[in-house]
Parts: sequence; structure tokens; C-alpha cells
Amino acid sequence: MKTSILPPLFLAVFFPLFARAQKVLTVPSPYPTIQAAIDAAADSDTVLVSPGHYLENIDYKGKGITVKSTGGPWRTTIEGKQIGRVVHIRVNSPATLEGFTITNGKTAGGGIQARGTVTIRDNIITNNNDVEGAAIHVDDAVLIERNTISSNTCTGNWRGGAIYYSGSTGYPIIRENLIINNISLSDGGAIYSLGGSANILNNVISGNTALQDGGGLMAKYSSDTVVGNIFFKNTVGRNGGAIHTESIPEFVNNTLVDNSAGLNGGGFYMNSSTASLINNILWNNQAKGSGPEIWLGKSCPTCPPSTVSVACSVVKNGKSSIHVEAGSTLNWGAGMITADPRFADRTAGDLHLTFASPCLETGVNHNPPSTDFEGDPRIAASSIDIGADEFHPHLYEVGVPTPGGALRIKVIGQPNALVFWGFSHTLRTPPLVIPGAGPFHLGDPFHVIPLGLVPPPGVTVLPLTLPSTFPRPLAVPTQALIGLELSNLSVVNVR
Repeated sequence: MKTSILPPLFLAVFFPLFARAQKVLTVPSPYPTIQAAIDAAADSDTVLVSPGHYLENIDYKGKGITVKSTGGPWRTTIEGKQIGRVVHIRVNSPATLEGFTITNGKTAGGGIQARGTVTIRDNIITNNNDVEGAAIHVDDAVLIERNTISSNTCTGNWRGGAIYYSGSTGYPIIRENLIINNISLSDGGAIYSLGGSANILNNVISGNTALQDGGGLMAKYSSDTVVGNIFFKNTVGRNGGAIHTESIPEFVNNTLVDNSAGLNGGGFYMNSSTASLINNILWNNQAKGSGPEIWLGKSCPTCPPSTVSVACSVVKNGKSSIHVEAGSTLNWGAGMITADPRFADRTAGDLHLTFASPCLETGVNHNPPSTDFEGDPRIAASSIDIGADEFHPHLYEVGVPTPGGALRIKVIGQPNALVFWGFSHTLRTPPLVIPGAGPFHLGDPFHVIPLGLVPPPGVTVLPLTLPSTFPRPLAVPTQALIGLELSNLSVVNVR
């Protein structure tokens, strides 16, 4: 009897029909814990977690899965109980962690340790404690985006109050995160990058502290690309209030304001570094030693000197605020500005550019990112703006929206533009595109409050106090008409 063998083409076309279907495993029913659902999952499955407080230390166990909450980080917490890291992800296929508060972890990567093609998105990572990367310790091509990373502490003589990255096997992307009030008892109050090539893009890095070097960022033996970030009020015991680098980085369209160093380099400390600075703002950084805005040199007699090129940037007090050690080189390029950037409210940390800023359209279009630090399109006009913010008529809130709490609705725009602020309870999907004004996002019914004219220098404020009975959590879509142009959509998350 003849044996029939299926041809390879038949197998290639029809075998996928018999492949295992992807599953969604739900917590707390039928799986009582997140780990129980992970144990039952296989590659490409999704573990979907309902709101709640989960006392767990979870391990992906090498599985390329998605673990995601249904209620977001304000309603869904994984707490590590100070007995180990909260989340361990070491995988060979893509994996995702999304929508949790990650807290109370303690060991390498106290909050999260990740290796492989991993996405860490839309989480709150707070109050974790460890020796390297108290919030997140990563290797390989990990994507860290849109997280709030706050109040984590790196203990001992180690590094990375928020994020620690090492290795050269991948290119991690750290983008659009809020990284605030983290502490390293050694180096890298917010981020420590060792021996790799990270892309650090459009983050707000503020209020972080390192007792030794690199209040915001410490980059050692790295070739990082640092684009579109705000470094505000970071502090360091020794060198590099905002950034300490011993590498070959590129810094484009960053804003460094009010950072401080106990010794040298309130803004940048560049030690044996070959760096390019384009379209940056360095304003009112402080150093008790030398170089309030930039210090460049070398740390030892046999170390190579630094060579740094600066162009199309704002530097307070110009060259007099830059310390250049003997043997090192500062290349002072074209388009340099020493005038006040005219922020919306620097004292309060509002570093939006106003209409009168000398930074508008004075940058050079050097591999420009597609958006600024808060998602506004770049380039708005003929040339990119200097710094992390691209000027647009823009709507945003300042403060924490809680029932009974106070916040301020702020509008940036052209002076004398008439402003109407609107809000609704639903989004219009798809948005209604109004010719010449832009997309209108508010669903019906919507409510409108006139705010009058934008005063000089281009900021108007609506103070609000939410009723103590205001429901939470609740997302309130808001938008403004500024002159004849619709602003961005701003969602006020009451929590």
C-alpha cells in the first residue's frame, strides 16, 4: 500500500488553521491571582486583571504574554510586600506589562526587572527600594513608555534611583515618562545608563537626587541619544546636577532648568566625553564649584579630554557659565542665544514656551522628533523651536484633580486671542474635523466657559475647585478654542 506524504505547500498553507488559539485569562475569576493566570498562560496569551489590590510577586516564567489591567493603575495595584521584586519578566518573545501601580518591591529591579523584547507601559511605579534600578532594571530592547516613576530609592553604593540600564545587546527606549522625586545614594538619581545605547525621548525628569553624580541622568561608556526631555530641579552631591556623562552622546531639544550640583556642572558635567548639543535650553542651573551650565574636562591625567559642540541653544550668561578644563575643547557654534527663554511659570515648573520666547522657530531641524515632550507636533512652523516644548496653542491642567481639591486650567496662546474652554463626559469618536480649526473631540452634550482674552505674555488661568462629592475615578475630556484654533484634547483624570 502506498503511503501518501502531504506536500510542503499544503502544510505551509493549512497547518496554521490548527494552531492554538490565543487565550484571555481573567483575574480574579476564574484565576484567583495574577500568578495563577500566568502559570496557566502560553505565549501570545493575555492575562486581564480586574481592579483590586494584589499582594503578589509575579514572574512571567519566560512566557511572551501580555499582563494588563482593565481599570488602569489608579484602581489596580500589585504590591511586592518588600520580600522581592514585584515583577520579573525574562522572555524570548514579546511581552507587555500595562496599567498597574507597582509598589513595595525590594531586590535587583525592586519594581520591575525585564530582559528581552518587553514593553512596560502606562504604569505607576512607586515606593520601591533596591540597589540597582529601584523602579526598573532592564537589559536588551526594552520599551519603557508613558509611566509615572516616582519616590523610588536606590540604596547602598549603587545606581539608578528610577531606571538602571546596562548592556549592549539591545537599544532600550525610555520615552514619555514622568520620572520624579527618586533618590540614588550613589549615581543616577533618575536614570543610570551603562555601556549601551539608549534612546531617552520626551520625558519629564524632575526633583530627583543622587548623592554622588548625575542627578537626572548618569551615562557611562554609553552612546545614548537624549532628545526632547525636561530636566528640572534635579540635585547632586558632586557633579552633574541634571546630567553626568562619560560617553559619546547626542543631546537634542532638551530643557535643563534649575538643576544644582554640590561641586561642578549644574546642567551638564562632561567627563572625557565627545558630545553634541543642539537646540537645548540651559537656564539657571547652579554649581558650587565650576561650570553652572556646563563643565567639561577629564577626571584623571591619563583620561582623554572632552570635546563638546554646542549650537542653536540658549545658555544663560553664554560662555562665561561654561568651564573648560585645559586640553578640552568647546566648539561654540551658530545660533546661540543668551536671552531669557520666557517660560510660562518657571518657579512653578511650568516650562512651556510663551508667544514672546526667543526660542520660537530659532532651532535647526536636526533629525527632529515628530512630537515634543507632551505630544504636540514638531515642527509647528518653518523651523523647530529650541528646547523640549514646541509652541502651540495648548491646554493643560496644573495640580492633582481630586474631589474637594484645587487645580488650575491653563491655556497657552497668542496674546489677545479669545478663549473658550469646554468639557464633556464623553469623547466624540471619530472627532469632528473643523476646517481651519482642527479636530473637535468633545462628545454631546458639552459645556463651554468663556475665559476672555489671553493676556501678555501668553498664558491665561482658570482656577477650579472640584466639589467634594465629585465622582472618582473619572476621566473628563476638555478642549479649548484659542482664537480660531482648537487646542489639544486634555483629559482631566479625577482620582
